[in-house]
Amino acid sequence: MSSAIGPKLKVLHIASGLATGGAETMLFRLLRALPPDERKMHGVLSLSDNCAFDFNSLGTQVNILDLKSFSNPISALIALRKLIQFLSPRLIHTWMYHANITTTLAAPSHIPIIWGIHHALQNFSEESRSLKLLIRLGKVLSRKRNIVKLVFVSHASERQHLNMGYSTEKSVVIPNGIDTNEFFPSEELRLKQREALGIDEKFKLIGSFGRFHPIKDHRNLIKALSIVRSVAPHQHIALVLAGKDMDSKNSSLLALLNHDHLADITHLIGPQTDMCALYNALDLYVLSSKSESLPNVLAESLACGTPVVTTDVGDAKRMTPDPSFSAPPNSPTALANEISRFLLLDKVEVKKMGDRGRSHVIASFNIEKTLFTHMAIYEKVLAEWTN
Repeated sequence: MSSAIGPKLKVLHIASGLATGGAETMLFRLLRALPPDERKMHGVLSLSDNCAFDFNSLGTQVNILDLKSFSNPISALIALRKLIQFLSPRLIHTWMYHANITTTLAAPSHIPIIWGIHHALQNFSEESRSLKLLIRLGKVLSRKRNIVKLVFVSHASERQHLNMGYSTEKSVVIPNGIDTNEFFPSEELRLKQREALGIDEKFKLIGSFGRFHPIKDHRNLIKALSIVRSVAPHQHIALVLAGKDMDSKNSSLLALLNHDHLADITHLIGPQTDMCALYNALDLYVLSSKSESLPNVLAESLACGTPVVTTDVGDAKRMTPDPSFSAPPNSPTALANEISRFLLLDKVEVKKMGDRGRSHVIASFNIEKTLFTHMAIYEKVLAEWTN
């Protein structure tokens, strides 16, 4: 996907890529929430050759500059600088580490830059060598004059980065927001989706959605559910896993399920589009990650009235009105205890949890609030750099 963007943009959003990750989804949602006339003043530039979102439908065009296609880093930076000069934005908002660092090195110094930091450092020692280098380089570059704001999506991520030496006076936390008209409770969707999955109402359906990756720690989830099933064999539970590589072709995932005797109750359905229906089909959403910043899936599930149990990672506990239903990461036994405690609740208490969850998301994690905060920062920066 590639199209020319006219010059004199108000804001150019430069992303490391536009795959289906949390930051990329947030960028699309933010632009979608803008008034149509305002969208035309925003452009998007991806630094890798992928795009999972239809930005053109918003009236916001996208340029692709695949930095990996260049023979060396210098030529890539020169090409990026030339493209930025042609697009002539008044302000740049970068999304994710690679875009933050690369854009800072390439962009003319008279253009103010806002960094978007969507990563948590809970497991910094396990990060790749290249990512560690970017994070450490960011500590130095964050103090450049034209880096005007560091936007963190979670308080945990802000604290972790500031402890590493990132600029304190430039930091601000803006949580991701979701459209609660897109994610909402629906008995009709619940019944339809459960019928499609072949799940009888006597089963408590537990779900977890996201790519198959060590950081998501599906092993933790699978072992926890194995414990739940062993201590309460009479309990009718089923598991549905959705997302990239969450299918029967994933031999590593199948091995985990077979080892812990969950293959017979697990539905592997891969990437999905109607996520609202999936959340509604669940009785409980479980986040088992070993590290997160601000997981969108929790807000999406809660907005659909589906309670959650989560590991205590990033700002996950801030995202739920029932933070007691949480467990330390890397602890299947503790996670199993919280899942079991939820399964003992009666329907009335579960309904109350669902209602509390949706109200909490509407109050604290709605897209309108996120958009308003971003726009206020954009206007303030533009006013300061114009004068």
